[in-house]
Amino acid sequence: MDDPRIDKQPVWVQELLREHGQRIIALEKELAALKRMQAGQHPDSNTFVESGNDEVPVGQSPMVAFRTADGGSFDVKLLKDGSLQVFTSRAVLVAPHNEIDIRLRMTPKEGR
Repeated sequence: MDDPRIDKQPVWVQELLREHGQRIIALEKELAALKRMQAGQHPDSNTFVESGNDEVPVGQSPMVAFRTADGGSFDVKLLKDGSLQVFTSRAVLVAPHNEIDIRLRMTPKEGR
């Protein structure tokens, strides 16, 4: 080791410090990659998730899943032609809200 203070420590302490040092290096690399991705250095991403005031890129057209309180699901994906593909666990009602907003509402579960 480069630090004479560490060289004077018992072998088990030296090994523990070496392991922690390696873990810190790995975490710093992972953090740098996440910061690059968050800074928009994910050039092929066309899907973003809002996190506070930031938009975090999540890749090229991943399937995004939403779950409702009653157990329903919406799975949404952006297609190459610019349209959204929506898969649902039940029938859906499409309601125009205004000229730039539509609402999708899942039909109630059977027996309700």
